[in-house]
Amino acid sequence: MNNNVIKGNTNKLASLEYVFIVLLMAIYLLPSVSIGSTVFLGVLLMYSAYIFFFDRKSSQTVVAVLLLVVLLALVYAFLTNANSIAQTVSNRTLKRFISKMYQYYTLYFPAVLFVHVKMKASSKQKKTLMVVSLIMIVFVMYTTWMFLLENPNATREWENFDENAQKGVANYYFIYAIPIIISIITACYVKLRKTAKYVSIVSIFVGLIFLINAQYTLSVLISIVGIVFQVYRSMKKSSSKVLFVLAVILISFFIPSILEFAIANIKSEQMTIRLSEIRDFLTGKGAGGYNLNGRFTLYWRTILAFFESPLIGNRNLSFDGHATFLTVLSDTGLVGGAPFYSLLCYVANRISGLLGEKKNQFASVVLMFVLMGVTNPIHASQPLGVATWFIAPLMIETIFNEEGDLQ
Repeated sequence: MNNNVIKGNTNKLASLEYVFIVLLMAIYLLPSVSIGSTVFLGVLLMYSAYIFFFDRKSSQTVVAVLLLVVLLALVYAFLTNANSIAQTVSNRTLKRFISKMYQYYTLYFPAVLFVHVKMKASSKQKKTLMVVSLIMIVFVMYTTWMFLLENPNATREWENFDENAQKGVANYYFIYAIPIIISIITACYVKLRKTAKYVSIVSIFVGLIFLINAQYTLSVLISIVGIVFQVYRSMKKSSSKVLFVLAVILISFFIPSILEFAIANIKSEQMTIRLSEIRDFLTGKGAGGYNLNGRFTLYWRTILAFFESPLIGNRNLSFDGHATFLTVLSDTGLVGGAPFYSLLCYVANRISGLLGEKKNQFASVVLMFVLMGVTNPIHASQPLGVATWFIAPLMIETIFNEEGDLQ
């Protein structure tokens, strides 16, 4: 153990690279910082080449992630129509390939970055990167929250997003990252000391209230799932786990009443409508509400579309399934599903393997990422990617250290 600690303390990223990683975090997390999709993809590819040549321990991860992303992008380029690209534009297949490669490589590159930082950065650098990333998230949350007080639907006004982004206002891709942060803070609670424990509890409640104000019901519900899962994971005694499960089951019988209370007290009209739909569904009144019924209809149509052409998918569907983990199968069949799910499994297993005994805390993060992808389009969600594959494992690596609890 002492040899590992000494070796870890001798690692250190060069100052220029360290500053570069901070800039990457800004591009991923700050709405007002942007360098264009093609340029950003080029930057990530060049940095990946640098990691490949100068960090042999991370080179396998670079190659595996890049190859799977390229394969997935090729499948999309040749098996689907580029409906979002004008018919008169030349090289539509190439543009489709680049677009999909950008979406999936920016989503999963943070995993490559974590592996590199894990291998090369010093303990102090890891802790600083964690803190800087969290400060950026808090800043965007605060800016968005203040804007939401005057413009309740700001996070849903896509046609005005360019203007909102300049004000530091987040879109729903950023909102998706918050449940991941809430989950990992819950996991880290057991390793924090007294003052830090209070801060973590406040942070969890503030995060939930922010999601409520942002009017993303599923993000709130997924956050609660993450909290419950992390609390269960943190229990060491089997008897405590059994009692906790029984308590959760008992509380589940009162979910309609809890939803009724929330509906009566939450001021957000969008939230109350969606919570009412969930309450009606759970109480046997059906999913007749517009949003819930619409989602179920899309999910079912997507599943049926997959079975119509399970091998190569449907080249041109007339609807968007609104769920990345389902639409990849309906669009590209098993040919596209194989690299897509292989990419997810490889990245999750690679990070879990590096975390070692600390991987249990990461399981909830992966679960929430999957839940997001089953219910929402996440393929272009850069903040979700960096929260899941970089910030969360970095927090676990930093806080669940061998030297004891966080000071």
